[in-house]
Amino acid sequence: MYEAYLEGDKKKVAVKILKNSLAEPEKAYRREVEALKRTIKSPHTVNLRGYCTDPYFCIVTDLCDAGSLETIMRKKGIVLTTEQAVSIAKQVSYILPFCYSFPPPPQHINEDTQTNEQKVLI
Repeated sequence: MYEAYLEGDKKKVAVKILKNSLAEPEKAYRREVEALKRTIKSPHTVNLRGYCTDPYFCIVTDLCDAGSLETIMRKKGIVLTTEQAVSIAKQVSYILPFCYSFPPPPQHINEDTQTNEQKVLI
């Protein structure tokens, strides 16, 4: 994952370059792009900003500077205050009703198996 700026935009974005080591990189890339295209646009979700196939399979999304909840709590050893934990729980709860109001049920296809902590980005 790389950090970048879109031309004319002051907000950082994340650039993911798909690994050639995947069994079917193009298929995995297209699945992830399609899943991100279907994601509800919200300040509580990671939104697709762009994608390309030449010269590499790249996906550009909003950047969550702090990383995942797992990174913050387990790898960096940061202990959340009660207020921080409640704030994160509220933010996650804001998007759930929207996620389940659209058919089919929401799915984010990712080649990595992730726990729920890894999916909550800060």
